[in-house]
This record gives sequence, C-alpha cells and structure tokens, in this order.
Amino acid sequence: MVKPFETACFDQLDVGQISGLVETDFGFHIIKLEDKKIETNTNARYVWGNDEANGGQCNYADKSADAFLNRFEWYRDWADMRMADGFGKCAPVGSYAANGYGLHDMAGNVYEWCSDWYADNYYSNSPVNNPKGPVTGKSRVLRGGSWAFFNHFLRVAYRGRHIPLNRRSDIGFRCVSGLTN
Repeated sequence: MVKPFETACFDQLDVGQISGLVETDFGFHIIKLEDKKIETNTNARYVWGNDEANGGQCNYADKSADAFLNRFEWYRDWADMRMADGFGKCAPVGSYAANGYGLHDMAGNVYEWCSDWYADNYYSNSPVNNPKGPVTGKSRVLRGGSWAFFNHFLRVAYRGRHIPLNRRSDIGFRCVSGLTN
C-alpha cells in the first residue's frame, strides 16, 4: 500500500500541453499500469465498487466538452449521459475521493500516458506476470478515461492509444518516484 504523504500533488499543469512521454534526470517516470485489478480487499470493478459512475466518483463525460465534441454524431447520441461537475474540462486534483491506495484521479479527469507501446493483440501473447508491452510501436497506451469520454473508458484495464507527439486537453501524465523504507 502506498504510504500517504502530505502533499500528493503539485500545482496543476496546463493540461493538454504535454506530448509524448516525459523522461527526466530527477527519477520521475510515467506510471506503467498493467492489466490487473487493484489488490485490495474487494473484487470491485471500479475503485468505488461495481456500479458504473454516476458523476460523483470521478470527472468524466463533462458537459464542457460539448463545444468541440458536438460535431461528432457518437457524442450527440450520448447527450443523456453527460455530467456537470462545475469545472471546465479538467477538475483540480483531489476533487474526487482517493482510491484504496490514496491516489486521486486514477479514473477520469485525464487519460494518463503509459510507457507501453500499443499493440491490438498484445495481451493474447504476453507474459501473464508483469507484461512490459511491445518493444516498439507507433502509439502509446492511455489508461483511466477522461472528462471528455464516458464511463465505459474509466476502468484502468481499458487500453486506449494515441500518437505520442500529438496533444489533447484530456491527456496528462503522473510523476511518481519509488518509496523508501
């Protein structure tokens, strides 16, 4: 279990201005999420339980996306599923309850870049334990859903993809470092 610490996040970055993966000399890495459930005392499908999100658990399907997504028929068809949380697009970190590890916004808010390259059938041939992803590819894996998409995409087990050089306002990243004993 991740030990809680006083300041779990820093000032919010200008979301959507990050492209690709960020490697630094400070030891920060993009979280690499594997296709596993969180190991807690529950078999729940989502961090908050088995019921699909209803707008109170995380930031997804935000009505602020209407201005630029209404041009897509698939988005207009989902009008009754949109939420309004009072934030324009991305909500400040910590606006929703933390998961069992004390981490905020692992589902919803912004998709998060993963270091894995994307391949459609990777998991059908991957190692069972600690799959590392393909060696190369054109797109990187995205996980966790975002404020612009619907609850189907909120599971960490859902793998999206995007070309690393492109930018979107609903894609972000998370800086992490190893724990010391």
